[in-house]
Amino acid sequence: MKRFNLLFAGIVANAIVGCGGGSGSATPSNPIAPTTPVPTVSLNIDSSRVAVGQSAKLTWSSTNATSCTASGAWAGTKENSGTISQVLSAPGSLTYTLTCTGAGGSANQSVLLTVAIPLQKTSYANAKQVGLEQIELPQAADTVQAYARADFKGSGAISLFTAKVMYKLETSTAATAEPSVFAFWTKSANGSWVKEDAMIDSTVGCVHPRKAVVADFNNDGKPDVLVACQGYDGGQYAGEKMFLVLSTQSGVYHSTPLQDFVGFFHSVSAADLNGDGNVDFVAVDPNSPQALRMFMGKGDGTFTEAFDKFPAYVQNRDFYTVELVDVNGDNMLDMLVGGHDWQGDSKAAYIQGNGTANFNTAVVTVLPTVPDHGVVLDFLVANGSIYVDRTSGGGNAGFYQSKVIQKIDIASMRSSVPFIKLLSTAEPGEYYPWFPWLLKTGAGIQSDNVHLSTAIVE
Repeated sequence: MKRFNLLFAGIVANAIVGCGGGSGSATPSNPIAPTTPVPTVSLNIDSSRVAVGQSAKLTWSSTNATSCTASGAWAGTKENSGTISQVLSAPGSLTYTLTCTGAGGSANQSVLLTVAIPLQKTSYANAKQVGLEQIELPQAADTVQAYARADFKGSGAISLFTAKVMYKLETSTAATAEPSVFAFWTKSANGSWVKEDAMIDSTVGCVHPRKAVVADFNNDGKPDVLVACQGYDGGQYAGEKMFLVLSTQSGVYHSTPLQDFVGFFHSVSAADLNGDGNVDFVAVDPNSPQALRMFMGKGDGTFTEAFDKFPAYVQNRDFYTVELVDVNGDNMLDMLVGGHDWQGDSKAAYIQGNGTANFNTAVVTVLPTVPDHGVVLDFLVANGSIYVDRTSGGGNAGFYQSKVIQKIDIASMRSSVPFIKLLSTAEPGEYYPWFPWLLKTGAGIQSDNVHLSTAIVE
């Protein structure tokens, strides 16, 4: 048996040698081909969020690449590594993509940049000088007076804040009046408004909001909202505190009553009056002896009240409207005030500023009136003119029964009334007999609410 095994092994060995299996120089039957390295791309941006007019720096590098091409928000052939600064001229979301190609194939990387709509220096400019067009309010807030628009999410798109009065004067008292409801809204892809409950920590507002303005009250570069509140609209007219809705680092807005300042606040306008870099504001309070009150900002969302800053003309006047705006183009803030022209000789006035917070020696120009339409609601400065939004009062038509746009030439103080409409001639769908705010749109001067009037004044 052993002899047979040895014989078989020898036969097998000879067969292998005969086939060349014993040679150490034989080539493998499945050789491994050398690999070509695949390109890599690294693309970075120094800030993921900037405002219009600011710049963002893109830095990139690649390996194993012979060429790189940019696409999306930038374009063209790029070096295999480099740095470039982009100055952003329009708001929105931008995607920068870099694709690099080599013998081993291609690779790409993208970065996203959000360009926010910048804040203006005054609440007037934020409401009237940021390219806004007429608004169609959400159905749930279609009759609110206190609303404001800004890029509240920092997304490069306009969103909306509303403060809706909830009580009814006929069925409530000062003690039982339900507080207003605050809300933020953004636009969906189909253009409809979507309520953003997660954007605010409390929706409970003041009893009767009258006007909402936008400015950066805590110096964080984001829009905040100040709401002028008057309190229950009857009885003793005791007034109430204003509300401040402040941006936070978390992105959720914090809503709170504004300190201990109580008044019958119908209107408010905000700007840096004393040049210290902090936003101040002037509020109308007809319950106050001077009708106007000034509050100096500390830059953290708190304020101190300043006294004796207004000319004698405003004392004991029936004012309900105020705006801080450069009327005459001298780069200094002026004041426009108005209310009930016929009550206590409270005619609307242009109070010329001197670049400080002190208006007590300012030149006061009384504005022309419009008979029977003595309720002044809003001001707009454009085209060398002051446009005054009015409604009926002090005449035979009763209160709030007309829509009137008065035009006053700033240089000559000459007055005209290019638009007037009485409630009796209102068009279908014009469910408000008056409109609270004016806006300069691409079409001209008109109500900022598309449902309140289609009037256009050039």
